[in-house]
Amino acid sequence: MKTILQWRNAWRIRILALGLIVTMVGVGTQVLVNAVAATPDFLTVKVSAYALQGRMADGNWTHPGACAVSTKQFPFGTIIALYNPDGTFNRQCTAEDTGGAITYGRIDLAMPGDYAAAIHWGVRTMSAQVVRWGWGGADPTAQPSPVAPKPVLPGRIPRRHRLPPGIN
Repeated sequence: MKTILQWRNAWRIRILALGLIVTMVGVGTQVLVNAVAATPDFLTVKVSAYALQGRMADGNWTHPGACAVSTKQFPFGTIIALYNPDGTFNRQCTAEDTGGAITYGRIDLAMPGDYAAAIHWGVRTMSAQVVRWGWGGADPTAQPSPVAPKPVLPGRIPRRHRLPPGIN
């Protein structure tokens, strides 16, 4: 023990102490990141896509970056950031459309004219975070709790996701 604490071994003690500090900060940071990611600001949603072209519920033409939502959950103009299951950012969309099959916990991305991409997208479970609430830009005071979406039956593609006749 006496030889370990001698002056010539001081650099080893400093390296060991620095390593412990870096490890503690790293673990603490990861715990903080996990705690922030688990906040109620993130909703779990089912995200699908549609390729129809035309006017959306807000009057604009369909465009990439728009999405259909339940207006009971997200008012028009809400900007929603979508994250993959591993926590990486995927894309964001603006709530501008709605549809009969869109309920709580469901978002439908607009991919106008790109039928192959819409089918390739399929239905994904993602995390959603509200970036801006409605057209006004105010933060939501209280977000509704998401209701579990209806299960998707395997092998069935909803009518709005089928390719039109003659397109392969």
